[in-house]
Amino acid sequence: MMSKYPPPRIIIVTIILLAFSASLLAETPSANSIPIIGMRASGIYGIFSGLKLPFLCELSWLHFDGVEVEGPAAEPVNQTFMGLCGEAGMLLVLAPREISQYFIKWNPPTSYWFRWTDFSLTSGSCFGQTSCNEDQSEWYYPHNTSTAQEMLEGEDYSITTTVIDELSNYTIDYPALWFYDVYDEVPSTQRKHMFLDDEVWNDWIPNMYTQQWDNTQNPAVPALSEVEPASIFSWQKYLAETNITNAIPTTINFSLLHTILPGEYTGYGGCNYGTMARQAISVRAFCEAMYQGPPEDGQIPLPLPNYPGFICFDYYPFRYVDIIHASTTTMCDDDWLFLIDHFEEGIDSTVIPASEYDVPVFFYPQTFGDAGGPRVRDESGNLDYNSYNHRTPAPQEFLMLCNLALLHQAKAIFPYSLTSYIEDPSNPDGDNNFISSSLLDMHHIPFDAPYEDWVYTGRWPDTGDWEDKYEYADPRELPPFSDGFDPLYEVGDPPIVPGDDPKEDEAFFEWLFGAYGNLFNSLGNTFGQIAWIAPEMYDLWWWEENGTAYWDVAEITVPDSGLLDDFVSPRIRVFYNESNDHAYLFYMNRFCGKYYMGNTDEIPVDISIQGTQLPGSPGNPYLFEDALDHSRRCLVPIEEGYRDWYFFDDTLAAGESRLLEFVDLTSAIQADLRITSPDVFCYSEGLFSRRRELHCKAGTNLNLGATFYNMGTEATGNVMVTFIDRSGVNPVIIGSDVISLGGLSGDYEPDSTSAVITWNTDSGDIGAHSIEIIAATISGEDPLDNTATVTVLVKPRDYATHVRDDAWDMTEGGSNDWNTDDIEAVAENWNTSTGWTDSVSGMFEGLINYDPITYEFIGEINLAIPNDRTDYIDTDKYHMLSFGMVGNNTNQPNIGACAMFIRWKIDGVWQGPWRNLLSETDYHVGNGWDKWGVIGPIDLKNIGDLEWGTEDASELWLRMQGSGPPVEPLEPVDIRIGWIRLEESVQ
Repeated sequence: MMSKYPPPRIIIVTIILLAFSASLLAETPSANSIPIIGMRASGIYGIFSGLKLPFLCELSWLHFDGVEVEGPAAEPVNQTFMGLCGEAGMLLVLAPREISQYFIKWNPPTSYWFRWTDFSLTSGSCFGQTSCNEDQSEWYYPHNTSTAQEMLEGEDYSITTTVIDELSNYTIDYPALWFYDVYDEVPSTQRKHMFLDDEVWNDWIPNMYTQQWDNTQNPAVPALSEVEPASIFSWQKYLAETNITNAIPTTINFSLLHTILPGEYTGYGGCNYGTMARQAISVRAFCEAMYQGPPEDGQIPLPLPNYPGFICFDYYPFRYVDIIHASTTTMCDDDWLFLIDHFEEGIDSTVIPASEYDVPVFFYPQTFGDAGGPRVRDESGNLDYNSYNHRTPAPQEFLMLCNLALLHQAKAIFPYSLTSYIEDPSNPDGDNNFISSSLLDMHHIPFDAPYEDWVYTGRWPDTGDWEDKYEYADPRELPPFSDGFDPLYEVGDPPIVPGDDPKEDEAFFEWLFGAYGNLFNSLGNTFGQIAWIAPEMYDLWWWEENGTAYWDVAEITVPDSGLLDDFVSPRIRVFYNESNDHAYLFYMNRFCGKYYMGNTDEIPVDISIQGTQLPGSPGNPYLFEDALDHSRRCLVPIEEGYRDWYFFDDTLAAGESRLLEFVDLTSAIQADLRITSPDVFCYSEGLFSRRRELHCKAGTNLNLGATFYNMGTEATGNVMVTFIDRSGVNPVIIGSDVISLGGLSGDYEPDSTSAVITWNTDSGDIGAHSIEIIAATISGEDPLDNTATVTVLVKPRDYATHVRDDAWDMTEGGSNDWNTDDIEAVAENWNTSTGWTDSVSGMFEGLINYDPITYEFIGEINLAIPNDRTDYIDTDKYHMLSFGMVGNNTNQPNIGACAMFIRWKIDGVWQGPWRNLLSETDYHVGNGWDKWGVIGPIDLKNIGDLEWGTEDASELWLRMQGSGPPVEPLEPVDIRIGWIRLEESVQ
């Protein structure tokens, strides 16, 4: 095998910018990455409207490579979002309802086409269309049939003409689109349908595997051993991947076919979803998938290859036993370990058969848990957490699960799910309905966001049919938040018990949801660890040669395991790379409890490997007295012992891993630059603290830096580092720096230095920028390792923040009755005696009375503007107006709470009459306490007769106005405003 480290050569210090001709984004991840995709970013409801550009940028700074969303690609709001993914440098995985059998658009909505194998492919009934009732409990005789040719390209319902071509046209302009994610968990779903004791028509739904049964089992079981080459799925996959307009890879997700016997998990009666062997069979069947098209001249054509480029696998091990056994349930106990061991066996039954076909497996680690709703409460509202229900993993558990997947050769991490959701919003009273809390809440914001950001969004439904049905559980009730369950995380008592005082409610709920935000706050560290080793790990596989496996040659032990409660053994595997002759070790700590010695969360581990068990022994060429630690990017000493044993020790935090490569230091190792996204940082003008959130305001100087590591022992000499903006049609060099590295020498001492440039941004830079940071190639090194691409967001200047030095964020303060200095004056029908409230920090709260003379509710506010003429609003520059607000108008339910008007002055003189802000937009003021929303941005220059952009404004007034119905008495209208921004442009 070729060595990764060729002899030293002359360093190339001039950048060859051949990559300038490349497009901004490829539709696939970097070849040396382990991509991280945030699944279900749009939530269960397919809501794209809340997914904005800053949201995607923030995910990229946590080292997400992209997001998965589900919904019709044709909808305008979804089209807009797909474009934003490209702007943010984020990959897009789409679950398009146009071709997902569960959301098929062919009418009626509950109808499904399938390959009716009772009839030949030459028959007029070779495809049938069945239907079912809404809950799929009853299926009906096929009410429609089709020939193969009609199914392929008919005018009414064809796969090609009606679906694939149309979908391709809707997605062709979005190069960030990576693949279609369809037919979720189809093997288990089809198996379940084949076992149901009702009409046979459900056996084909979803239509992927053949109807063959394995009669060697007693009773017989669905074979899942062949993908039907003329199934609806096979046709959709093949036609999507060979589409002339826009060919898109298409794949499925496998859940685990497994069985848990009664008594194997405390309090759980067991399940029978299949076997690990059947899992491997279903994987092999997909890897051998074929496509068989319609007859040609009456002849059935031979099948064509329809193999997957990759497959996905999900398994969610973090469960909880029932309340009866709660006192004995702890992290890492026997039930916890049973499910983790189950996962390891399950991922092997998926990855190993897939690897026989060189098909990589992408894994969905669990980030969700049951957090409220009927499923976790009894009729009295008390916690009744049934055995085997999901629970949110602790951060160290999530890290452990990701690393365990990498140890078992997963090549991508797709956290499930990014946003929280309600399992069945159409049936609030359903006994099995629940809130699934995940990384973000249902409105795509962190759980520990400021109270004002979510208190009026309906984080928990509390009105109408939803009242009191969906309260999130107190952190003291549920793992991993509850004290004693997770020894690395103690939730503590709330700061105050909620009561009649709204301020007390605010303090309590900020405490309550702080625990739910804990996992999201750990992602930067977890994904950063994965990204650091990705350039090496992506191409490593378990070492096996000529049928001989060397997976378990190495050993890892914990000398102080007796000091650990519920000790769980660590894991280790020997890996190799076909391109070199080095042995690699990947080892990790599965124990997610606390090590009580030395006041540390890390446990000591001893690693050993016997060289005589590796090929080429004795005197094997693979093991040396030093190793290159790719996790810490430094050298680690190895002790050579008796009979070719090699030893070293380490310490590992909960869930932590290491990747080591044995290297020979008796000869020089070629200098090898390394950079990944966690190595990129910035600091703003006048500040020197580094941050990973890569953003700035237009007009400021952004210091953008990248830390490079030398993975070799030789010096690099001077190396040019160039920062290239690839956001426009033509790449632009925004700066360069020269670095020099001396080479690895001492143990545990990385060889690193940073390249830094200053980017002088202006208004023309507003928006997201895909910045490629590339070091000159050193002869012989992997050029992918010395390049990182990150997203930088240049935000528009906001008038109040930039000129007034005080944003209109309604911060509490001042001596006025409305409790904020961001509003200078009010007018008209505000209730000035009891209407002003101060219940939420950083929010304007007022009550508008009804005026029986004008038959209107009218309330006006005057935004604070400095008296100095030089600080007036430059209306030509600042013209994009937006609000975060909500109203509660019980007099006119189901429509906007009020209309919005605008008016402005120059030196005390009104510039025209009031103008309607929203009449020509799709925006409205949400009506109801759970209808908080963002209004805008609205371009004030486009409002007729407002004449915005002509002079500097000395006053800016806004009016909230609603008409009252003819029947009295009328309730006052509540208004809540969290912030107002007047920006120079839209981001």
